[in-house]
Amino acid sequence: MKRSGRKKVEEKKLTNKQHIFVDSYVGDIKEAATKAKLSYDYARRLVTKSHILEAIKTRQETEVRPETIYNRQQRQEWWTEVMRDEKRSTRDRLRASELLGKSEADFTDNFKVGGSVVINLVDDDD
Repeated sequence: MKRSGRKKVEEKKLTNKQHIFVDSYVGDIKEAATKAKLSYDYARRLVTKSHILEAIKTRQETEVRPETIYNRQQRQEWWTEVMRDEKRSTRDRLRASELLGKSEADFTDNFKVGGSVVINLVDDDD
């Protein structure tokens, strides 16, 4: 019997805190991390993991929401519309631009840390 060269992709299971994070995530990593009692740094790494992103996407697609409440994409489309509408005040257009940028995480701080660390191991038995 010949076996296929493809391996079956195992579905990664989420921890309880990861489930809470996924259920709480609506575009704000910090808020979801707080609700799940996770550090912000860990939560930022979580949203780069494919199984976490897939869980968030699945939750969003299966979430029952009244038609009167905009989802994330609809809000972003509306903010874009307001931002481009030259008949609106500059203040309103700037605010729409800011909210759109926040929803896309344009204003997050990224730090690059470089350098080296020297570790001296001392044997106490000497």
